[in-house]
Amino acid sequence: MLRFRIELKDNPLTRRGILSTVASSFDPLGFISPCLLEGKKILQSLCRDGHHWDDPVPDEICIQWSKWRNQLPELTQFYITRCEKPEGLQEPIVRELHHFSDASQNGYGSCSYLRIIDSNGKIYSTLLMAKSRVTPTKQLTIPRLELTAAVTAVKISEFLKRELDYDAKHIFWTDNAAHKFHIFVANRIQQIRNHTESNPADVASRGSSVDDLLNHKLWWTGPVFLQSSDPLPLNTGSCTTALNTDDPEVKKSVVLSTQSIKTEPASFLQRLDYFSDWHRMKKSVALCIRYMQRLRSRSIPLVSVSPITVEELQHAEQLILKELQAAHFAEEHHSLSKKLSRLKGNSQLRKLDPYLAPDGLIHVGGRVRRANLPPNLKHPVVLPSRSHITSVLVRHHHKRTAHAGRTHMLNEIRVNGYWILKSRVAVASCFWKCIPCKKLSGKPVIQKMSDLPEDRLAEHPPFTYSGVDYFGPFYTRVGRSDQKRWGVIFTCLTSRAVHIEVAYSLTTDSFLNAYRRFVCRRGTVRSLRCDRGSNFVGAKGELESALAELSNNQIQRELLKDGTDWIEFKFNVPLASHMSGVWERLIKSVRTALSGILEKQSQQLDDELITFLTEAEAIVNSRPLTYLDMSSTDTGEPLTPSQLLTQKSKVILPLPGAFVPQDLYCRKRWRRVQYLANEFWRRWRLEYLPTLQLRQKWQDETLNLIKGDIVLVIEENTPRCQWPRAMVMKHCRVRMD
Repeated sequence: MLRFRIELKDNPLTRRGILSTVASSFDPLGFISPCLLEGKKILQSLCRDGHHWDDPVPDEICIQWSKWRNQLPELTQFYITRCEKPEGLQEPIVRELHHFSDASQNGYGSCSYLRIIDSNGKIYSTLLMAKSRVTPTKQLTIPRLELTAAVTAVKISEFLKRELDYDAKHIFWTDNAAHKFHIFVANRIQQIRNHTESNPADVASRGSSVDDLLNHKLWWTGPVFLQSSDPLPLNTGSCTTALNTDDPEVKKSVVLSTQSIKTEPASFLQRLDYFSDWHRMKKSVALCIRYMQRLRSRSIPLVSVSPITVEELQHAEQLILKELQAAHFAEEHHSLSKKLSRLKGNSQLRKLDPYLAPDGLIHVGGRVRRANLPPNLKHPVVLPSRSHITSVLVRHHHKRTAHAGRTHMLNEIRVNGYWILKSRVAVASCFWKCIPCKKLSGKPVIQKMSDLPEDRLAEHPPFTYSGVDYFGPFYTRVGRSDQKRWGVIFTCLTSRAVHIEVAYSLTTDSFLNAYRRFVCRRGTVRSLRCDRGSNFVGAKGELESALAELSNNQIQRELLKDGTDWIEFKFNVPLASHMSGVWERLIKSVRTALSGILEKQSQQLDDELITFLTEAEAIVNSRPLTYLDMSSTDTGEPLTPSQLLTQKSKVILPLPGAFVPQDLYCRKRWRRVQYLANEFWRRWRLEYLPTLQLRQKWQDETLNLIKGDIVLVIEENTPRCQWPRAMVMKHCRVRMD
């Protein structure tokens, strides 16, 4: 049996809450689609009335919604056999799929029924699938909705053809079109259709309550003629029954088909959309003006060519701006030409106090008429904010100022006698589309900070999960020569403790020796993170080659005896120093501690370097991990990494048993140590772990680079203007954990 389980949540009575409740009903086959249609109509009425997502709904909608929502639990009484053939039916010899469709002003829908006739002539009919949808917000006629419902029936038919593994004849049913007749006859045909119950799709298009649907036999088994042995009332023709054209009740319509042969010529401004350069635009218009003048004055030969003069360019610019203002400020131009006292209240130019100059252009009147300024600066020409000519003009001055800042660019435009409405928006749009500006001032792609890896959030003994890096060099005195030494810092990712070793070179062997000293003192390490330094990569290669020479099974057996997993190197992404921030920040702390220790020492060290690095390690490990409130009198001892370093056992798993405060005074020292370790982790969970919630930077998600994007490749040792451009050829995801 197929049944429904209804679990209603207490969603708020808003448009968002109603949508959540309606969408939570899982009904892929559409058995209860007429009931859900009622909820969808309520949601559509809220959308049509302009209610926002979290606004409270009106009282009348609340009543309708409560009535519909209270009916939903009754759907648990619904059940239908999953097998389309009942048990008492013999082997089917005829299978037919009947698809019904219907539409109304509230919705349209379709339902499909399987009709089976067995070898004994017994007939069985059942519902297979249905769909109900609300009508679009835009009002459509009933014939169009009927056609849409018929298309839905065809889609269901194609779906069932693919999903059912047997051949069946598909038959489609729809209502007769009453719109072919005049109003008197059409109304009565529609009245008859409304009172007949032969089309089960009427329920899908008009909706139904839960009680009515559960007892609606027509919906579950289909019309009576599907269960009868009489011939089906099919209309097998390609169209409906032919109508007598002489019948006065038949509505006649005449359809006229017209075809436009001649197209309208492009306007002057549309032709200027071809140009992307301000000077070329003016020059082309100036040439057209010269050509028109020579056509009017036949005394001037047409073949003579002379350079464009400044006067011709100024005349062309005046013509371009005049056409632009006529297209965008037609009402203002008419009012100013009629010398009306004031412009309309919604005019964009009203605050500028404009006037119409003798050259036919609208200029800014403003309040600085008496200022000792040039006329083009006191009374600039008004230009619209959004137009192709304005964009070309802004781009022209942007290039003249050598891609300078926005304030410099705005000043250059106004000095040249132009007043652009919403000029900052136009200038910002120019900057956004300028490729050289993106190259000079674009920022590297930064994605939202990822979640912390599990290594930093789980309770493990110190240095179980660690990170490693080098810092230095330091100069030491060996005999009469100066030699370099480097510090190797191992960082516990969980407790933030540090361990410092001295490396005598940057080779792989030197790092392996430092790592062995670290493991011998601090215990086993399960995972080690680092950047892609050549010594680290070489160390991984050395370890892998050493393992290849040994028996893996023997190594695994020996390590399991000690409860240890072999070290696993995890390399960061190349050139991604931010992924090493957990130990890069501690390198800064170590350098700060060393600067205080080495303040009175010479720059050339001897064997004291190991001692100084150990002292710096102790200072860094004694730092508090969390904020210490000094104003409170009950503040305990601060939480520091040094509290845990001497309490790590060789076995990674914690010792069994319950440890209480009385263990501090117990003679069994291991219980005292384990209690202190548990106390550290308890305070670590309560005080330190919540501080990792905040994302201090990289807080917004941005679009990832995809194939085909043009980018700049950052090279740190090269000036920005020489960074090479590249195209993304392949998109890959980088794991940040």
